[in-house]
Amino acid sequence: VLVSGAAGVGKSVLAAELGYRLGIPRVVSTDSVRQALRSLISPELSPILHASSYAAWRAELMPHEVANAKPKRKRVARGFQAQVQQMSRAIEAIIERNVKEATSLVIEGTHLVPGLSPQRPDDRALVIEIVLVVADEDDHRENFSRREGRTHRMRPSDDYLEHFAEIRMIQDFVLEQAAREGSPVVDTTDFDRAVERAVEHVLDAMTTQEVAAEEGAPAPAPAPSGALAEA
Repeated sequence: VLVSGAAGVGKSVLAAELGYRLGIPRVVSTDSVRQALRSLISPELSPILHASSYAAWRAELMPHEVANAKPKRKRVARGFQAQVQQMSRAIEAIIERNVKEATSLVIEGTHLVPGLSPQRPDDRALVIEIVLVVADEDDHRENFSRREGRTHRMRPSDDYLEHFAEIRMIQDFVLEQAAREGSPVVDTTDFDRAVERAVEHVLDAMTTQEVAAEEGAPAPAPAPSGALAEA
């Protein structure tokens, strides 16, 4: 199960709850994957990898461009995609390991973008994508303050709020990808309802696969829940 979305939409909390309800003990964050890669690859070799997802665009600028550079949607999306591409192989390797072990897995993170990363494994596994959003900007901002308290200021909100415009640009980009790929989108403003919708989608996808297997036909892709599933 791939749980994606921009920063501050509740991916880690929902992924943990999803794993608990589905009996999937393995929950991996792409932030952890990125941190592991950073320990192996220096900032000089890959400045994009060492940047935050919403600031990766600045790593592509020439030194004389940095001072006056403004975040523009295409520029932010391009930098974000570059970071996603650098991480995609490592994420795919984690998935492949679990496929070989026939072990279910929930992965959550900003770097899971429908149609971009990760590439789907073969038919040995059922891959289910869920994209999380917070449609209302004020609710989205408030999420960072709540997360700061929940993590005892280990993830302070100031930096995220300073780059809130870029985070919203990334959310828009991921939503466009979700619409293009037919991936379901769930608004997490009502968290309990969002969890229910996510669980329903996973169970529906599993049922569809089981019915197709019994009939001897390839399982169709899970039906998208629309451009934005009400939660």
